[in-house]
Amino acid sequence: VDSAEFALCMHVWGVCHSPGFPLYILIGKFFTEIFPFGSIIYKANLLSAFFASGTILFVYLTLIRLGLRTLVAFLLSLILASSAVFWEYSISADVFTFNTFLLSLTFFLLFSKDKLLSFFVLGLSASHFYLSALLFPIFIWYFWGFKPGIKLITSVGIFILALFPQLIMYFRMLQSPEVNWGHISNLEGFANFITRKEFGSFFLISNPALTFSLVKFFKHMGFYLYALTLNFGIILPIIALGYVFFGRLIKKRQILFLILSFVAILFIQLLTLSTIDPMSDKAFQINKFYLSSFFLMTLFIGAVTSFISNKNINHFLPIIFIFIILGSLIFNFQSHDLSKNYFSQNLVVDGLSQLPPNALAITTSHTFYFGSSYERLVSNRFTDIKLLYF
Repeated sequence: VDSAEFALCMHVWGVCHSPGFPLYILIGKFFTEIFPFGSIIYKANLLSAFFASGTILFVYLTLIRLGLRTLVAFLLSLILASSAVFWEYSISADVFTFNTFLLSLTFFLLFSKDKLLSFFVLGLSASHFYLSALLFPIFIWYFWGFKPGIKLITSVGIFILALFPQLIMYFRMLQSPEVNWGHISNLEGFANFITRKEFGSFFLISNPALTFSLVKFFKHMGFYLYALTLNFGIILPIIALGYVFFGRLIKKRQILFLILSFVAILFIQLLTLSTIDPMSDKAFQINKFYLSSFFLMTLFIGAVTSFISNKNINHFLPIIFIFIILGSLIFNFQSHDLSKNYFSQNLVVDGLSQLPPNALAITTSHTFYFGSSYERLVSNRFTDIKLLYF
């Protein structure tokens, strides 16, 4: 849905829809300028693959830090890599694998005892996806238990310092780039932009037709649990949770930390989605919002696995992991093969080519508008056509 917009924003160093994703766009601008091969959209897609690969690398290294054997850590990392939703957003221009990359780096630093650096990268993650800020108090508890003092003050200061991409975005907005969502001209407008007032603030989308209800929230919970078990071979989350409660692993500080992180991200994420009915035909790519919690579930399963002392289970785990990876690759091949999918480019070009010269195209489609803008500004096609987007 958003790939053409992100690629176009990288090209012109523009401002995307709220919350703007300034660090992702700035890195994308450098990458698309420097990388010598392919079109802009190809480079933007490739950047997601790099971030996804970096995520898997740091997941693997973190699992090693958690005490897993090399082979088990490698295979568990591949379970995340080969899951349908992670793979899909690893090969298309979108902000989600960049978020998992920042989170994976954050947790790697955390379990490597690089405390202050982990707070800095967590701040970068929060500047990209605000939900990451929910992890800040959990990190404070894990490291220092909310004890007041210089360590707490330093952590807060470093976290706030890492929000600098928001400041860069504000000054870039004032320069009026070619893509400038909202055309912000003052601090009040900027505050409205970063709090997503246009979209209904707290909720992902909120308007008179789309309101929150507990029924929708529980539907999202069911939808999520189905996706979670499917992407982790059905049995892995069940085994991990079983060991936590029956093996009394809840008392382990490391396990409790990962559970709190997982629950905080998942609960608020599902809450923000709960103006949309996930079962309706108007629901759009809901599963991409699960990636942060899927990453945390991978670490949680790894942490629980490191405490399993039963030799028989330890011998069977690699075999189970291999079957899950192979099953995911086989059954999800069609969803994994997006090699010809450039923001529905064929659809956009087909629509534009049917218009007469000097036409005015009016659309309510995000994909069509930014796909058309991409064709006009990057590919220099259909430049005589004017676009209006409502």
